Amino acid sequence: MNTPSILISLLFFFGAPYAFAQTNYLENSLKLYGGNQNGTYLEMWYEGTNNYLSHSMRPNEIGTRTHKGTLSLNGKIFQKVDTVFTQSGKTYLSKTRYSKGELYTIPYGRKDIREISRTELNNYLIKTLPYTPLLVLQHFYEQQASDLSIKKTDVSISYGGQIEDYYVTLNINKENYQVDSISTFSDIEEDDQFYGYGDVTDVFLYKKNRKSGLGLTPTLIIKRELNGQLIDTINIGKIGVLDELTQIIIPPDTYTIKEKVPTQPDVSVDQYSENIHLINLHHCGTRSLLVEFEDFLLVAESPLNSTYGEQLLAEVKKINSTKPIKYFTFGHFHPHYTGGIRPFIHQGAKIICLEQNNEYIQSIANAKFTLKPDSLEISPKEVQFENLYQAKTITDGSFYMTLYHIGKKSNHTDDYLIYYFPKEKMIFEDDLVWIDEDTNKSNISELTSGFYQAVKDLNLQVDEVVQNWHVFNKEENMIFKFETLKKIFEDQ
Repeated sequence: MNTPSILISLLFFFGAPYAFAQTNYLENSLKLYGGNQNGTYLEMWYEGTNNYLSHSMRPNEIGTRTHKGTLSLNGKIFQKVDTVFTQSGKTYLSKTRYSKGELYTIPYGRKDIREISRTELNNYLIKTLPYTPLLVLQHFYEQQASDLSIKKTDVSISYGGQIEDYYVTLNINKENYQVDSISTFSDIEEDDQFYGYGDVTDVFLYKKNRKSGLGLTPTLIIKRELNGQLIDTINIGKIGVLDELTQIIIPPDTYTIKEKVPTQPDVSVDQYSENIHLINLHHCGTRSLLVEFEDFLLVAESPLNSTYGEQLLAEVKKINSTKPIKYFTFGHFHPHYTGGIRPFIHQGAKIICLEQNNEYIQSIANAKFTLKPDSLEISPKEVQFENLYQAKTITDGSFYMTLYHIGKKSNHTDDYLIYYFPKEKMIFEDDLVWIDEDTNKSNISELTSGFYQAVKDLNLQVDEVVQNWHVFNKEENMIFKFETLKKIFEDQ
Protein backbone atom coordinates (compact mmCIF):
# COMPACT_ATOMS: atom_id res chain seq x y z
CA MET A 1 0.00 0.00 0.00
CA ASN A 2 1.45 3.37 -0.95
CA THR A 3 1.80 6.29 1.46
CA PRO A 4 -1.32 8.30 0.36
CA SER A 5 -3.47 5.21 0.73
CA ILE A 6 -2.16 4.60 4.24
CA LEU A 7 -2.92 8.22 5.23
CA ILE A 8 -6.47 7.96 3.88
CA SER A 9 -7.02 4.72 5.78
CA LEU A 10 -5.71 6.22 9.02
CA LEU A 11 -7.97 9.24 8.58
CA PHE A 12 -10.96 6.96 8.02
CA PHE A 13 -10.34 4.77 11.07
CA PHE A 14 -9.10 7.40 13.53
CA GLY A 15 -10.12 10.80 12.25
CA ALA A 16 -13.61 10.16 10.95
CA PRO A 17 -15.40 10.46 14.32
CA TYR A 18 -13.99 13.98 14.65
CA ALA A 19 -14.25 14.98 11.02
CA PHE A 20 -17.94 14.00 10.80
CA ALA A 21 -19.05 14.76 14.38
CA GLN A 22 -22.25 16.78 14.52
CA THR A 23 -22.27 19.85 16.76
CA ASN A 24 -25.05 19.55 19.35
CA TYR A 25 -26.30 23.11 19.26
CA LEU A 26 -29.14 22.45 21.71
CA GLU A 27 -26.77 21.01 24.30
CA ASN A 28 -24.21 23.76 23.84
CA SER A 29 -26.87 26.45 24.06
CA LEU A 30 -28.39 24.90 27.17
CA LYS A 31 -24.96 24.87 28.85
CA LEU A 32 -24.47 28.49 27.87
CA TYR A 33 -27.72 29.53 29.60
CA GLY A 34 -27.12 27.39 32.69
CA GLY A 35 -29.59 24.58 32.14
CA ASN A 36 -29.45 21.17 33.88
CA GLN A 37 -28.49 22.77 37.18
CA ASN A 38 -30.82 21.26 39.75
CA GLY A 39 -30.81 22.93 43.16
CA THR A 40 -29.54 26.31 41.89
CA TYR A 41 -31.84 29.09 40.74
CA LEU A 42 -31.67 32.49 39.12
CA GLU A 43 -33.44 35.33 40.88
CA MET A 44 -34.30 38.32 38.71
CA TRP A 45 -36.06 41.65 39.11
CA TYR A 46 -37.83 42.96 36.02
CA GLU A 47 -40.03 45.73 34.65
CA GLY A 48 -42.17 45.46 31.53
CA THR A 49 -44.77 47.00 29.28
CA ASN A 50 -47.75 45.11 27.88
CA ASN A 51 -49.57 46.54 24.87
CA TYR A 52 -52.99 45.22 23.92
CA LEU A 53 -55.89 45.94 21.57
CA SER A 54 -58.08 47.97 23.85
CA HIS A 55 -61.80 47.39 24.42
CA SER A 56 -62.25 51.01 23.41
CA MET A 57 -64.16 53.52 21.31
CA ARG A 58 -62.49 52.71 17.97
CA PRO A 59 -60.97 49.58 16.33
CA ASN A 60 -57.29 48.75 16.79
CA GLU A 61 -56.64 51.30 19.52
CA ILE A 62 -53.73 50.18 21.67
CA GLY A 63 -53.77 50.27 25.45
CA THR A 64 -50.67 49.92 27.63
CA ARG A 65 -50.09 48.39 31.04
CA THR A 66 -46.85 48.42 32.97
CA HIS A 67 -45.86 45.68 35.34
CA LYS A 68 -42.91 44.62 37.46
CA GLY A 69 -41.93 41.79 39.72
CA THR A 70 -39.47 39.05 40.56
CA LEU A 71 -38.63 35.72 38.94
CA SER A 72 -36.91 32.67 40.38
CA LEU A 73 -36.13 29.91 37.91
CA ASN A 74 -33.86 27.34 36.37
CA GLY A 75 -34.39 25.06 33.40
CA LYS A 76 -37.20 23.16 35.11
CA ILE A 77 -38.90 25.50 37.61
CA PHE A 78 -40.41 28.95 37.07
CA GLN A 79 -41.83 31.22 39.79
CA LYS A 80 -43.18 34.71 39.19
CA VAL A 81 -44.60 37.41 41.43
CA ASP A 82 -46.01 40.17 39.26
CA THR A 83 -47.74 43.49 39.95
CA VAL A 84 -49.62 45.17 37.11
CA PHE A 85 -50.32 48.90 37.02
CA THR A 86 -53.40 49.94 35.02
CA GLN A 87 -53.95 53.23 33.19
CA SER A 88 -56.59 54.09 35.79
CA GLY A 89 -54.00 53.91 38.57
CA LYS A 90 -55.05 50.57 40.07
CA THR A 91 -52.58 47.81 40.95
CA TYR A 92 -53.12 44.06 40.99
CA LEU A 93 -50.87 41.27 42.24
CA SER A 94 -50.51 37.74 40.86
CA LYS A 95 -48.35 34.72 41.75
CA THR A 96 -47.42 31.68 39.68
CA ARG A 97 -45.41 28.52 40.36
CA TYR A 98 -44.73 26.18 37.44
CA SER A 99 -42.76 23.02 36.86
CA LYS A 100 -43.30 19.99 34.68
CA GLY A 101 -46.50 18.37 35.87
CA GLU A 102 -47.68 21.18 38.15
CA LEU A 103 -49.02 24.72 37.84
CA TYR A 104 -50.34 26.86 40.67
CA THR A 105 -51.51 30.38 39.99
CA ILE A 106 -53.22 33.11 41.97
CA PRO A 107 -54.66 35.50 39.34
CA TYR A 108 -54.52 39.27 39.53
CA GLY A 109 -56.80 40.62 42.23
CA ARG A 110 -57.55 37.18 43.68
CA LYS A 111 -56.45 35.49 46.90
CA ASP A 112 -57.12 31.87 46.05
CA ILE A 113 -55.42 29.41 43.69
CA ARG A 114 -57.30 29.12 40.42
CA GLU A 115 -58.35 25.73 39.06
CA ILE A 116 -56.16 24.73 36.11
CA SER A 117 -56.86 22.46 33.15
CA ARG A 118 -54.42 19.93 31.71
CA THR A 119 -54.22 22.00 28.53
CA GLU A 120 -53.31 25.17 30.47
CA LEU A 121 -50.58 23.26 32.28
CA ASN A 122 -49.09 21.93 29.06
CA ASN A 123 -49.32 25.35 27.40
CA TYR A 124 -47.67 27.22 30.27
CA LEU A 125 -44.16 26.77 28.88
CA ILE A 126 -45.17 29.41 26.33
CA LYS A 127 -45.97 31.85 29.17
CA THR A 128 -42.34 31.73 30.29
CA LEU A 129 -41.03 33.01 26.93
CA PRO A 130 -41.51 36.75 27.67
CA TYR A 131 -39.00 36.35 30.52
CA THR A 132 -36.48 33.66 29.50
CA PRO A 133 -35.74 31.13 26.75
CA LEU A 134 -34.34 28.67 29.30
CA LEU A 135 -37.34 26.45 30.02
CA VAL A 136 -38.28 25.96 26.37
CA LEU A 137 -34.61 25.35 25.55
CA GLN A 138 -34.51 22.69 28.29
CA HIS A 139 -37.75 21.18 26.96
CA PHE A 140 -36.41 20.92 23.40
CA TYR A 141 -33.15 19.40 24.65
CA GLU A 142 -35.10 16.65 26.41
CA GLN A 143 -37.16 15.77 23.29
CA GLN A 144 -36.42 12.89 20.97
CA ALA A 145 -34.70 14.05 17.78
CA SER A 146 -37.54 12.51 15.76
CA ASP A 147 -40.01 14.86 17.49
CA LEU A 148 -38.20 17.98 16.23
CA SER A 149 -37.80 19.46 12.79
CA ILE A 150 -34.38 20.98 12.06
CA LYS A 151 -33.52 23.67 9.52
CA LYS A 152 -30.08 25.17 8.96
CA THR A 153 -28.71 28.30 7.35
CA ASP A 154 -25.14 29.57 7.23
CA VAL A 155 -25.64 31.51 10.47
CA SER A 156 -28.39 29.75 12.44
CA ILE A 157 -30.09 26.47 13.20
CA SER A 158 -33.80 26.21 13.92
CA TYR A 159 -35.57 23.53 15.93
CA GLY A 160 -39.33 23.17 15.57
CA GLY A 161 -41.78 21.18 17.65
CA GLN A 162 -45.28 21.10 19.08
CA ILE A 163 -45.92 22.26 22.64
CA GLU A 164 -49.59 21.42 23.23
CA ASP A 165 -51.55 24.05 21.22
CA TYR A 166 -48.48 25.87 19.86
CA TYR A 167 -45.96 25.09 17.16
CA VAL A 168 -42.70 26.49 18.48
CA THR A 169 -39.56 27.38 16.54
CA LEU A 170 -36.32 27.97 18.45
CA ASN A 171 -33.53 29.76 16.56
CA ILE A 172 -29.92 29.37 17.74
CA ASN A 173 -26.93 31.32 16.46
CA LYS A 174 -24.45 28.71 15.17
CA GLU A 175 -21.40 30.80 16.00
CA ASN A 176 -22.05 31.60 19.69
CA TYR A 177 -24.94 29.19 20.58
CA GLN A 178 -27.13 32.07 21.76
CA VAL A 179 -30.90 31.90 21.33
CA ASP A 180 -31.69 34.72 18.94
CA SER A 181 -35.46 34.23 18.89
CA ILE A 182 -38.33 31.86 19.59
CA SER A 183 -41.59 32.04 17.64
CA THR A 184 -44.98 30.47 18.33
CA PHE A 185 -47.75 29.69 15.85
CA SER A 186 -51.29 28.96 17.06
CA ASP A 187 -54.96 29.73 16.78
CA ILE A 188 -55.41 30.36 20.50
CA GLU A 189 -58.25 32.75 21.35
CA GLU A 190 -57.56 33.90 24.89
CA ASP A 191 -59.14 37.34 25.13
CA ASP A 192 -60.71 40.13 23.11
CA GLN A 193 -57.61 40.94 21.13
CA PHE A 194 -57.30 37.42 19.69
CA TYR A 195 -60.90 36.66 18.72
CA GLY A 196 -61.44 36.53 14.99
CA TYR A 197 -57.75 36.59 14.03
CA GLY A 198 -57.29 32.89 13.18
CA ASP A 199 -53.62 32.00 12.74
CA VAL A 200 -51.43 34.02 15.11
CA THR A 201 -47.63 34.24 15.17
CA ASP A 202 -45.75 35.72 18.13
CA VAL A 203 -41.98 36.25 18.07
CA PHE A 204 -39.76 36.61 21.15
CA LEU A 205 -36.37 38.30 20.66
CA TYR A 206 -33.62 37.87 23.27
CA LYS A 207 -31.19 40.79 23.54
CA LYS A 208 -28.48 42.29 25.77
CA ASN A 209 -27.16 39.05 27.21
CA ARG A 210 -25.41 39.29 30.56
CA LYS A 211 -23.33 36.67 32.40
CA SER A 212 -24.97 35.57 35.61
CA GLY A 213 -24.45 32.93 38.29
CA LEU A 214 -25.90 30.13 36.16
CA GLY A 215 -24.86 31.27 32.72
CA LEU A 216 -26.03 33.75 30.12
CA THR A 217 -29.20 35.79 30.79
CA PRO A 218 -30.98 38.00 28.22
CA THR A 219 -31.85 41.29 29.93
CA LEU A 220 -34.07 42.70 27.15
CA ILE A 221 -36.86 40.53 25.77
CA ILE A 222 -39.02 41.94 22.97
CA LYS A 223 -42.29 40.24 22.06
CA ARG A 224 -43.79 40.93 18.63
CA GLU A 225 -47.35 39.86 19.25
CA LEU A 226 -50.46 39.16 17.19
CA ASN A 227 -48.73 38.90 13.80
CA GLY A 228 -46.61 41.96 14.58
CA GLN A 229 -49.44 44.32 15.54
CA LEU A 230 -48.22 44.77 19.11
CA ILE A 231 -44.83 44.97 20.82
CA ASP A 232 -44.20 44.15 24.50
CA THR A 233 -40.91 44.45 26.36
CA ILE A 234 -39.34 43.03 29.50
CA ASN A 235 -36.22 44.62 31.02
CA ILE A 236 -34.28 42.50 33.51
CA GLY A 237 -32.47 44.49 36.20
CA LYS A 238 -30.76 42.90 39.17
CA ILE A 239 -29.80 39.22 38.85
CA GLY A 240 -28.84 36.92 41.72
CA VAL A 241 -28.38 33.23 42.47
CA LEU A 242 -30.35 31.17 44.99
CA ASP A 243 -29.34 27.84 46.49
CA GLU A 244 -32.81 27.33 47.91
CA LEU A 245 -36.17 28.22 46.42
CA THR A 246 -38.85 29.83 48.56
CA GLN A 247 -42.29 28.53 47.67
CA ILE A 248 -44.43 31.56 46.88
CA ILE A 249 -47.55 29.38 46.72
CA ILE A 250 -48.24 26.50 49.10
CA PRO A 251 -50.16 23.81 47.19
CA PRO A 252 -53.39 22.75 48.91
CA ASP A 253 -53.82 19.09 49.80
CA THR A 254 -56.87 18.61 47.57
CA TYR A 255 -55.64 20.46 44.49
CA THR A 256 -56.06 18.58 41.18
CA ILE A 257 -55.58 19.34 37.49
CA LYS A 258 -58.90 19.15 35.64
CA GLU A 259 -59.21 17.58 32.23
CA LYS A 260 -60.36 19.86 29.44
CA VAL A 261 -64.01 19.39 28.54
CA PRO A 262 -65.06 20.81 25.15
CA THR A 263 -67.67 23.55 25.41
CA GLN A 264 -71.02 22.23 24.25
CA PRO A 265 -73.33 24.61 22.37
CA ASP A 266 -76.22 25.79 24.51
CA VAL A 267 -78.69 27.52 22.20
CA SER A 268 -82.29 28.54 22.62
CA VAL A 269 -84.56 30.46 20.25
CA ASP A 270 -87.36 32.83 21.21
CA GLN A 271 -89.81 34.11 18.63
CA TYR A 272 -90.29 37.70 19.71
CA SER A 273 -92.85 38.49 17.02
CA GLU A 274 -93.96 37.22 13.64
CA ASN A 275 -90.84 38.64 11.98
CA ILE A 276 -88.28 38.66 14.82
CA HIS A 277 -86.39 35.71 16.32
CA LEU A 278 -83.93 35.99 19.22
CA ILE A 279 -81.19 33.34 18.99
CA ASN A 280 -79.59 32.95 22.42
CA LEU A 281 -76.09 31.46 22.47
CA HIS A 282 -75.90 30.92 26.22
CA HIS A 283 -72.39 29.41 26.11
CA CYS A 284 -71.20 32.77 24.71
CA GLY A 285 -73.48 34.91 26.85
CA THR A 286 -74.83 36.62 23.73
CA ARG A 287 -78.06 36.94 21.79
CA SER A 288 -78.24 37.34 18.03
CA LEU A 289 -81.10 38.77 16.04
CA LEU A 290 -82.82 37.18 13.04
CA VAL A 291 -85.30 39.33 11.14
CA GLU A 292 -87.50 37.70 8.50
CA PHE A 293 -88.65 39.81 5.58
CA GLU A 294 -90.88 38.55 2.78
CA ASP A 295 -88.07 37.23 0.57
CA PHE A 296 -84.85 37.67 2.55
CA LEU A 297 -83.30 37.53 6.04
CA LEU A 298 -81.22 39.93 8.13
CA VAL A 299 -78.91 38.63 10.88
CA ALA A 300 -77.35 40.88 13.50
CA GLU A 301 -74.49 40.09 15.90
CA SER A 302 -72.26 37.01 15.55
CA PRO A 303 -69.98 36.42 18.53
CA LEU A 304 -66.27 35.86 19.02
CA ASN A 305 -65.11 33.38 16.36
CA SER A 306 -66.00 31.36 13.29
CA THR A 307 -67.00 28.30 15.33
CA TYR A 308 -69.73 30.28 17.09
CA GLY A 309 -70.60 32.02 13.84
CA GLU A 310 -71.20 28.64 12.18
CA GLN A 311 -73.36 27.59 15.14
CA LEU A 312 -75.43 30.74 14.73
CA LEU A 313 -75.71 30.18 10.97
CA ALA A 314 -76.96 26.63 11.60
CA GLU A 315 -79.71 27.96 13.88
CA VAL A 316 -80.72 30.52 11.25
CA LYS A 317 -81.01 27.71 8.69
CA LYS A 318 -83.20 25.71 11.08
CA ILE A 319 -85.60 28.63 11.34
CA ASN A 320 -85.66 29.38 7.61
CA SER A 321 -83.53 27.49 5.10
CA THR A 322 -85.15 28.86 1.95
CA LYS A 323 -84.71 32.62 2.20
CA PRO A 324 -81.24 34.06 1.50
CA ILE A 325 -79.37 36.00 4.19
CA LYS A 326 -79.29 39.30 2.38
CA TYR A 327 -77.82 41.39 5.21
CA PHE A 328 -75.60 41.03 8.22
CA THR A 329 -75.04 43.90 10.65
CA PHE A 330 -73.55 44.53 14.09
CA GLY A 331 -74.21 47.05 16.83
CA HIS A 332 -70.53 47.87 17.35
CA PHE A 333 -67.15 46.46 16.39
CA HIS A 334 -66.24 44.63 19.64
CA PRO A 335 -65.64 40.88 19.15
CA HIS A 336 -68.83 39.66 20.85
CA TYR A 337 -70.67 41.17 17.87
CA THR A 338 -68.22 40.81 14.95
CA GLY A 339 -65.87 37.91 15.83
CA GLY A 340 -68.14 35.36 14.12
CA ILE A 341 -68.79 37.38 10.97
CA ARG A 342 -66.76 35.23 8.54
CA PRO A 343 -69.46 32.57 7.90
CA PHE A 344 -71.88 35.33 6.88
CA ILE A 345 -69.34 36.88 4.52
CA HIS A 346 -69.01 33.41 2.99
CA GLN A 347 -72.81 33.25 2.64
CA GLY A 348 -72.68 36.39 0.50
CA ALA A 349 -74.54 38.61 2.98
CA LYS A 350 -74.07 42.35 2.51
CA ILE A 351 -72.37 43.80 5.57
CA ILE A 352 -74.25 46.89 6.78
CA CYS A 353 -71.92 49.13 8.77
CA LEU A 354 -70.39 52.58 8.91
CA GLU A 355 -67.69 53.24 6.32
CA GLN A 356 -65.22 53.75 9.18
CA ASN A 357 -65.57 50.04 10.00
CA ASN A 358 -64.84 48.71 6.51
CA GLU A 359 -61.11 48.33 7.10
CA TYR A 360 -61.61 46.49 10.40
CA ILE A 361 -64.14 44.04 8.94
CA GLN A 362 -61.90 43.52 5.91
CA SER A 363 -59.02 42.59 8.24
CA ILE A 364 -61.17 39.85 9.81
CA ALA A 365 -62.11 38.61 6.34
CA ASN A 366 -58.44 38.61 5.26
CA ALA A 367 -57.19 36.68 8.30
CA LYS A 368 -55.64 33.26 7.67
CA PHE A 369 -57.36 30.25 9.21
CA THR A 370 -55.05 27.44 8.07
CA LEU A 371 -54.84 25.77 11.48
CA LYS A 372 -58.60 25.54 11.85
CA PRO A 373 -60.03 26.16 8.38
CA ASP A 374 -63.49 27.75 8.30
CA SER A 375 -65.81 28.14 5.32
CA LEU A 376 -64.20 31.43 4.23
CA GLU A 377 -60.70 29.91 4.35
CA ILE A 378 -61.81 26.92 2.29
CA SER A 379 -63.80 28.98 -0.21
CA PRO A 380 -62.79 32.68 -0.10
CA LYS A 381 -65.38 35.34 -0.94
CA GLU A 382 -65.16 39.11 -1.31
CA VAL A 383 -66.75 41.26 1.39
CA GLN A 384 -69.82 43.13 0.15
CA PHE A 385 -70.29 46.35 2.11
CA GLU A 386 -73.42 48.45 2.25
CA ASN A 387 -72.58 51.54 4.28
CA LEU A 388 -74.98 53.60 6.34
CA TYR A 389 -74.52 57.07 7.73
CA GLN A 390 -76.96 58.42 10.31
CA ALA A 391 -79.72 55.88 9.68
CA LYS A 392 -80.83 53.16 7.28
CA THR A 393 -84.26 51.55 6.90
CA ILE A 394 -84.59 47.95 5.75
CA THR A 395 -87.99 46.92 4.37
CA ASP A 396 -89.78 44.53 2.07
CA GLY A 397 -92.60 47.05 1.59
CA SER A 398 -94.68 45.87 4.52
CA PHE A 399 -92.28 45.25 7.44
CA TYR A 400 -89.74 47.86 8.54
CA MET A 401 -86.70 48.17 10.76
CA THR A 402 -84.37 51.16 11.06
CA LEU A 403 -80.71 51.14 12.08
CA TYR A 404 -79.71 54.33 13.90
CA HIS A 405 -76.15 55.46 14.48
CA ILE A 406 -75.99 56.88 18.01
CA GLY A 407 -72.17 56.73 18.12
CA LYS A 408 -70.51 58.66 20.94
CA LYS A 409 -73.83 59.20 22.68
CA SER A 410 -73.53 55.55 23.74
CA ASN A 411 -70.48 56.43 25.86
CA HIS A 412 -69.10 53.13 24.58
CA THR A 413 -67.97 53.26 20.92
CA ASP A 414 -67.98 55.77 18.07
CA ASP A 415 -69.76 53.38 15.71
CA TYR A 416 -72.62 52.30 17.97
CA LEU A 417 -75.87 51.30 16.22
CA ILE A 418 -79.28 50.46 17.63
CA TYR A 419 -82.13 48.78 15.75
CA TYR A 420 -85.69 50.09 15.97
CA PHE A 421 -88.81 48.13 15.06
CA PRO A 422 -91.79 50.52 14.81
CA LYS A 423 -94.43 47.78 14.59
CA GLU A 424 -93.29 46.20 17.88
CA LYS A 425 -92.10 49.53 19.37
CA MET A 426 -88.93 47.66 20.32
CA ILE A 427 -85.22 48.55 20.27
CA PHE A 428 -82.52 45.90 20.02
CA GLU A 429 -79.12 47.01 21.36
CA ASP A 430 -75.90 45.27 22.37
CA ASP A 431 -74.78 46.13 25.89
CA LEU A 432 -75.94 49.55 27.13
CA VAL A 433 -78.80 48.89 29.57
CA TRP A 434 -77.73 47.88 33.08
CA ILE A 435 -80.53 48.32 35.61
CA ASP A 436 -82.02 46.38 38.51
CA GLU A 437 -84.27 47.13 41.48
CA ASP A 438 -81.50 49.14 43.18
CA THR A 439 -80.74 51.40 40.21
CA ASN A 440 -81.54 55.08 40.60
CA LYS A 441 -80.56 58.33 38.94
CA SER A 442 -77.47 58.73 41.13
CA ASN A 443 -75.89 55.34 40.43
CA ILE A 444 -77.01 54.53 36.89
CA SER A 445 -74.36 53.55 34.33
CA GLU A 446 -73.14 56.20 31.90
CA LEU A 447 -73.83 53.67 29.13
CA THR A 448 -77.48 53.47 30.14
CA SER A 449 -77.69 57.26 30.47
CA GLY A 450 -76.24 57.68 26.98
CA PHE A 451 -78.67 55.17 25.51
CA TYR A 452 -81.71 56.78 27.15
CA GLN A 453 -80.75 60.25 25.97
CA ALA A 454 -80.09 59.00 22.42
CA VAL A 455 -83.54 57.41 22.25
CA LYS A 456 -85.14 60.61 23.55
CA ASP A 457 -83.24 62.65 20.96
CA LEU A 458 -84.54 60.37 18.19
CA ASN A 459 -88.10 60.80 19.52
CA LEU A 460 -88.84 57.10 19.16
CA GLN A 461 -91.93 55.43 20.59
CA VAL A 462 -90.51 52.52 22.59
CA ASP A 463 -92.21 49.90 24.75
CA GLU A 464 -89.35 47.39 25.21
CA VAL A 465 -85.58 47.16 24.93
CA VAL A 466 -83.98 43.81 24.05
CA GLN A 467 -80.29 43.45 24.88
CA ASN A 468 -77.70 41.17 23.27
CA TRP A 469 -75.20 40.77 26.07
CA HIS A 470 -75.25 38.67 29.22
CA VAL A 471 -77.76 35.91 28.46
CA PHE A 472 -75.56 33.21 30.00
CA ASN A 473 -78.55 31.36 31.34
CA LYS A 474 -82.24 31.33 30.57
CA GLU A 475 -83.19 33.42 33.61
CA GLU A 476 -81.19 36.39 32.32
CA ASN A 477 -83.54 37.39 29.53
CA MET A 478 -82.21 40.98 29.39
CA ILE A 479 -85.49 42.45 28.14
CA PHE A 480 -86.52 45.71 29.76
CA LYS A 481 -89.62 47.90 29.75
CA PHE A 482 -88.66 51.34 28.51
CA GLU A 483 -91.07 52.78 31.06
CA THR A 484 -88.79 51.44 33.81
CA LEU A 485 -85.90 53.44 32.37
CA LYS A 486 -88.06 56.51 32.04
CA LYS A 487 -89.08 56.37 35.70
CA ILE A 488 -85.44 56.16 36.84
CA PHE A 489 -84.52 59.30 34.94
CA GLU A 490 -87.66 61.30 35.62
CA ASP A 491 -88.07 60.51 39.34
CA GLN A 492 -86.78 63.38 41.42
